[in-house]
Amino acid sequence: MAVVGRDDGGLIVQTEENQNLRLDPKRVKHFEVGVARPAVIAVGETLQIRANLPAAKLTNGERVRVADFAPDGGLALDDGRKIPAWFRQFNHGYASTSHAAQGKTVDRGILLMAEAGIAAANQKQAYVSNSRFREDQVIYTTDLQAAREMMSRPGERKLVVEMAPECQAATSDSTRVIAPVSTGMKAGR
Repeated sequence: MAVVGRDDGGLIVQTEENQNLRLDPKRVKHFEVGVARPAVIAVGETLQIRANLPAAKLTNGERVRVADFAPDGGLALDDGRKIPAWFRQFNHGYASTSHAAQGKTVDRGILLMAEAGIAAANQKQAYVSNSRFREDQVIYTTDLQAAREMMSRPGERKLVVEMAPECQAATSDSTRVIAPVSTGMKAGR
């Protein structure tokens, strides 16, 4: 389905049969939103699965290799499994975030650090990002000095009482101040 408009009742979506339907996000338990774009896929291609599909034994985050194209439009994998034609939660599997790569090892690593990556960097992140390769690693950055500085800062998370000066003054060896913390997130249904 494709979103073709909206009204006071929700979104107007169009089915593959060109039928318009109203979708009220408040009344639908699960749905996904994405941008449709063509993907060139070849036999031998590595893909990364982006959602669980238990019926096909596909797991979010795993990498799979395309062995063939099924007659129904699905993808046959080299281990005998199949990605159904309707399943679109995958992308090319040649690159990933360092978090997604944690616990995996590759022959060669390439680390890209632009402004957002530099701002998020610390010693722990630097270790995760730079310890996934067997042979060599190359780092590309927009600001070498800033990247070095940020990757050398400690990555320890602080407790709320360590960050709030008024809480530090109120604590002692036998007393702990526990303050409510708001994450700004709403609870799900």
